[in-house]
Amino acid sequence: MENKNPEILDDGSRILSNKQRLFVGYLNAIFLYLTVINFCEEYFDWVNIKSFTISVLVSILLLFGLMLLITTEKKAANYFKTKTGMGPKVMRGISSYILLVGGKFVIMGVIALLFGDLVTFSGPFHGAIAFVGVVTAILVADGIAKKIYSSLGTPVTDNNQG
Repeated sequence: MENKNPEILDDGSRILSNKQRLFVGYLNAIFLYLTVINFCEEYFDWVNIKSFTISVLVSILLLFGLMLLITTEKKAANYFKTKTGMGPKVMRGISSYILLVGGKFVIMGVIALLFGDLVTFSGPFHGAIAFVGVVTAILVADGIAKKIYSSLGTPVTDNNQG
């Protein structure tokens, strides 16, 4: 039987498995997205979500939708990076734009399809500005959280050297 308790090191820290790291990372991201979405819902008239439960589901959908878009864009960019000439550079820019901008509208459509009137983004361009504002706020908050997290870490050194 596998030991479920992580090993405790001399300094009191624990070794986490990759599955545990992924779980904590996704959970933190969902809480961050949820917080930003609910701030937007509370303070901006163009964002309306009928319940906290719906905002949790929207947070999860946004997290995985944006992850899929970013992963797909990176794969497309890497593909075009291997090609030479001006054509692939242009195609890389076009594909990035379509995936990162157009993909957000696909996510907005999925939210509308799944939740109907329970989630509404209103205002200019049929709510597109409000939705892009929410996504931008999420990405800025995520970037800030990652910078803070990185600044709190201590560099790992190899004690076996010299």
